[in-house]
Amino acid sequence: MQSFGDILDQLVTVIIKLFMNHENFYHQERLDKMNEQELRNLLKKEIDLNLQRNALIEEIDTKLSNIVSGQEVIKFKKHKTSE
Repeated sequence: MQSFGDILDQLVTVIIKLFMNHENFYHQERLDKMNEQELRNLLKKEIDLNLQRNALIEEIDTKLSNIVSGQEVIKFKKHKTSE
């Protein structure tokens, strides 16, 4: 089972990738130079990343719901501190 932090890390990574891919849609000259297959690939990547983002958000919602209801407990790692 993934930790809450692992899921958040994945979500942030997907959001950054989504943002970078989405930037392509704001550059008309790039779009004009793309052939039909390149445009399809760009759109497919956008859709895939958005689906990943939505799945991770749902996973976070479920995990938070389980924590609040007491079905799941957050385990904290003990860290050594210098004296």
